[in-house]
Amino acid sequence: MRYIFIIPVAAEDQAQTYVDNNAIEFETHVWRHNIPEPPIVDWGHAVKLSPTPTDPVSHLMLWGEFTPAVAGAMRDGIPGCTAFNGNRREAMAAMGLTQNIPEEEPTEPHDYVLPIMYKIWDMADAPIDINICAQSDKYDGYTCILRYKSRNLVKGLTQGDNTAGVDRTARLATMVPNTITPAARLQIEGEVITNTNDPVQASYAMFGATKTEFRDLGCKFIAFDVRGHNFPTWTQAMEWLGSEGFDTVLNTNLPDYPKDGIVYKIDEVAVHDLAEIKQFAFKFY
Repeated sequence: MRYIFIIPVAAEDQAQTYVDNNAIEFETHVWRHNIPEPPIVDWGHAVKLSPTPTDPVSHLMLWGEFTPAVAGAMRDGIPGCTAFNGNRREAMAAMGLTQNIPEEEPTEPHDYVLPIMYKIWDMADAPIDINICAQSDKYDGYTCILRYKSRNLVKGLTQGDNTAGVDRTARLATMVPNTITPAARLQIEGEVITNTNDPVQASYAMFGATKTEFRDLGCKFIAFDVRGHNFPTWTQAMEWLGSEGFDTVLNTNLPDYPKDGIVYKIDEVAVHDLAEIKQFAFKFY
């Protein structure tokens, strides 16, 4: 079950200790007025990202797939921690923190919910058999989705809370094919990366950069999945995307864009759809 934990920044040290001692794998975001941030797993670094004393980080949010027992223990083990399951915006609103939610513009639902990526630092902790997985490079950037309908790109959205995102069609359209072959309604998911491989820069490119800055950051959209088009394997789906003119995690060689890990994903779609854990990332130190 997906749980969301909201933790006051004053409990940062206790939260870091709890997460480290219990080997908790998670995604977390820094929340502050009007500044979207990518996931950060270093709590200390997250707090230091506050740009000015007048714009401080007030809360940290952690989310992941946990059993009710683990979620309850985490809630009780971190001072001031509140646990929710469901949508992160609903969780923030329940805490009275809606004013701190970045991406405050109106959001639009994705056609398909984006999955959470499990991350490990030791292959001995692999949650699924890598022998049934395809392998690809992991780029660290800003996750976005593209929606195609009747062969045309009709919308480009940010990842948002994995269920809905903010419209960034104009910038995404500069990185991807504006028309494709099939007429089906498709959702293509990928990572916007910069030539610095810095997720904060990728976030800035999508939200705050001028046209000149956006150009100089060398942004690219690297596709890592497609929904709405049936393929027997994920590898075949990536090969099809490459044939349609997309850069993908399998067909793109970008030596100037450093990688920060390897993704393992169940290749056979029928097995993937039934698996409890479908993919994970081995992170480089």
